[in-house]
Amino acid sequence: MIHIDWGSHNQNLPNWEDWLLAAGLNIQMQKGGPHFNLSSMAIDAALQGKGLLLGQHLLIENELKTGQLVKLSEVSLPLGQAYYLAYPERTLDNPNAATFIEWIKQKAKEITP
Repeated sequence: MIHIDWGSHNQNLPNWEDWLLAAGLNIQMQKGGPHFNLSSMAIDAALQGKGLLLGQHLLIENELKTGQLVKLSEVSLPLGQAYYLAYPERTLDNPNAATFIEWIKQKAKEITP
């Protein structure tokens, strides 16, 4: 299993223990396997066949579509913490910023179930 060490400031992000519990598997988790502190490095390791990846769907969507990565299961975990877009109202005075904000809002609508 490929592990991502999120650091102490991201303890709410899911890990393999969380996934095994959600999948209903009573397996004692081993800490062996590759460890990375960046999702991109963990994804690259999975693409190289180094192990199983607990990955964020949006980050591996293309690899799933092309068959480079294959879903092990339909079990999915929430990230546990929302993302927010915050900006001062004056930001909307900048046409480029306003366009970007609208693009972000549209993308969020596309991925929200």
